Amino acid sequence: MKHVYTPVEYVLNPYDNRLWYYIPGFNGYELSNDYYIRSMKHYRKYPFGILLEPVKKADGSYDKKDPSFSLSNDNNERVVIKLSEIVDRVNHMDRAISGYPRRTYVTDMQSRNKFVMKKRKHPLLDDITTYPAVFTIIQDDPYNN
Repeated sequence: MKHVYTPVEYVLNPYDNRLWYYIPGFNGYELSNDYYIRSMKHYRKYPFGILLEPVKKADGSYDKKDPSFSLSNDNNERVVIKLSEIVDRVNHMDRAISGYPRRTYVTDMQSRNKFVMKKRKHPLLDDITTYPAVFTIIQDDPYNN
């Protein structure tokens, strides 16, 4: 089943006074001042981002008081985190992030985790030792063409 994304502009006015804050530890995700969460993961196709929906339980419901969301952390690992924890992270950031808070119409210009490498998924590959390639250099004889 293909995932259906909800672009921010389908639900919210991109030119209103809403502010978005960086979520520490979750690059590419932002929390609004009225508790929406958006992902800038697909910024080329969805320049204002996509809205995240709470993680649903088996019966299709979710905790309305403190919903959980599934986000990728800075190590590209999926993490389920409660809204209250996200708000706490934003409220207790230890340093300012350049460009934040920002308005809905402000978009990203590069990928969210530019230098993060994905972990290997095969346990046998983790024990493989690699060695640099060795080449033998043969000098050309300029007199024997």
